Amino acid sequence: MSIQATRILRFRSIRLNRTITTTTATATLNDKSNNRTDIAIFGGGIIGSSIAYFIKDKAPINLGVTVIERDPYYTRASTTLSVGGIRQQFSLPENIQLSMFTARFLQNIRQYLSILDQPPSDVAYHQMGYLTLADNHQASILWENFQIQKQYGASIEWLTNEQLSKKFPMINTNGIEAAVFGTANEGWFDPYRLLVAMKSKAKFLGTKFVHANVIGFHHDNDGSKKKCQKVSIRQPDGNEMEIMFDIGVVCTGYDSKQIAKYIGYDDIQRRINFPIEPRKRYVFVVDCRNYDPDYKFPFLLDKTGVYCRQESQKGIFICGRSPPTLVEEPEIDNLDVDYSFFDEYVHPILAERMPCFEALKIKSAWAGFYDYNHLDQNPIVGMDPFYSNIYWATGFSGHGIQMGPAIGHAMMELILNGRFETINLERFGWDRILNNRPLKERNIY
Repeated sequence: MSIQATRILRFRSIRLNRTITTTTATATLNDKSNNRTDIAIFGGGIIGSSIAYFIKDKAPINLGVTVIERDPYYTRASTTLSVGGIRQQFSLPENIQLSMFTARFLQNIRQYLSILDQPPSDVAYHQMGYLTLADNHQASILWENFQIQKQYGASIEWLTNEQLSKKFPMINTNGIEAAVFGTANEGWFDPYRLLVAMKSKAKFLGTKFVHANVIGFHHDNDGSKKKCQKVSIRQPDGNEMEIMFDIGVVCTGYDSKQIAKYIGYDDIQRRINFPIEPRKRYVFVVDCRNYDPDYKFPFLLDKTGVYCRQESQKGIFICGRSPPTLVEEPEIDNLDVDYSFFDEYVHPILAERMPCFEALKIKSAWAGFYDYNHLDQNPIVGMDPFYSNIYWATGFSGHGIQMGPAIGHAMMELILNGRFETINLERFGWDRILNNRPLKERNIY
């Protein structure tokens, strides 16, 4: 018998003297028999929905999976408020492999997410490449990253200043020493469409999605580790109830610190400096009437960290930038947009790099939250160090949308098979957090 089959049988036999209830997408919580599930996923954005899809795609039909999501319209979700970029250009092998997995997933999305032979929604995947620029101080790191990316199979090319000018004549290359361009598997897609397709397939396979807020957990001892027995939730009508589960997966993004508090991290004797917090980022939609539509414009990442990508052939672009220092970090008590940030930190850079951008006009803008890991800006993925039945997949620091399918597959392997198989993500586990050993990207920004 395979390890996977053994693990699945263990799930099926966990609840002695009772039969596992098959959970469906249409089950209601008012039925007491549905207040149990094998796997509870907290958070239904791209990470949670992807984990649910991959588990239900591989596991028996009577393995119950329930996703608890407080905002089913995703009005404040990091997933739907992202710009949808995907790139291979990282320095850590894990991140390179995660993005390459997602690129293959998007290219074969019909194979994965079709329902009854009907194609999923078009996710508008534009393989236009990332173009990362570096000055003379950054070029050596860019070159080292380039070598690692090539080693792991990334489709990229190195461009000198002269080669850059020839390939992208619309770009002012003054002050640029070199660049890396993604020739395949890079670009952007529609995050909302991908989420809808992923969630729809997960529901079709039997995942139950519950609209509710998590308001607490109940614990018990399980030998050397604690165990969470059930979660308390509050539904939109104010009704509070409990769901019992055997395994819980935390995918709540920028709210993960609150979930950790509910789970009981404040009561653990060893002090935990929980590293995940919300960080607010602005995205600006601009109209460039002087743009030549014949240019094939990539996802541009300037040496300053300013980014820009095309939204339509009619000269509409999306752009933004992370605040240069902590002093410029905006408050997180709302999602209002500070338009002066564009005038001071974004537009001057774009106008210098792309002369046709001097006459930009802002059409609209929005703000969203990153689930920012202030230790090293990389995710926490794996088993909880204190609770024997809790797993984590959070803290992606802006990269969650491009890694979502890959993380869903990796977490399926870990939960069902007991280990990472396709991509080894052990370095993204809790050990580095507990021991304060950052695993940082050597990107130049």
